[in-house]
Amino acid sequence: MHPSKDMHCPISEQVENGSWGGKAYFKNLKFIDFKATNEVGAKNEMIKLLEKSPDFITLQNFENLEFKNCDFDSITFFFDPPQTWANLADCGDFPCTGPKNTIFNFKDIKWTGTSPADAETDFSLIPHVKDYTDQFSGCKKMDSINGHICTGEDAKRLGILVWESQDPDSIDRSI
Repeated sequence: MHPSKDMHCPISEQVENGSWGGKAYFKNLKFIDFKATNEVGAKNEMIKLLEKSPDFITLQNFENLEFKNCDFDSITFFFDPPQTWANLADCGDFPCTGPKNTIFNFKDIKWTGTSPADAETDFSLIPHVKDYTDQFSGCKKMDSINGHICTGEDAKRLGILVWESQDPDSIDRSI
């Protein structure tokens, strides 16, 4: 892959509608010695949301990962959409909600070495949405990730609903 425009760099960035309706799969990865905070007290995140994804973050699937000597609190952090994303050209008077419409699915996870006492092997992580996600059965709020961990059959029923606008300016508002 040879990006030809600055807007396409780094190649890990989401650009335009390339991820619309997509899914991402990450398999056979190993994370070693991630603590909740680093040596200067900043939050560590093994899996980070794209900070330039105001509209949509594809469904993220993680399979056969190993977390060796890792704190669960360092797995991710679901940030709140910044107020600067609120503008009339895109999302109107409220910030776009991409970071709040996210699901991380984990399957066949191994926790080795020093691991959390209640480490799960199959689970989903979703962001916290006030007065909404705390009503989901099978999900427990985790302030350390600004989200919830969902387990059991309830986690398998989570999904992201995506619809396409047929309006002439839909690409301006959708992507």
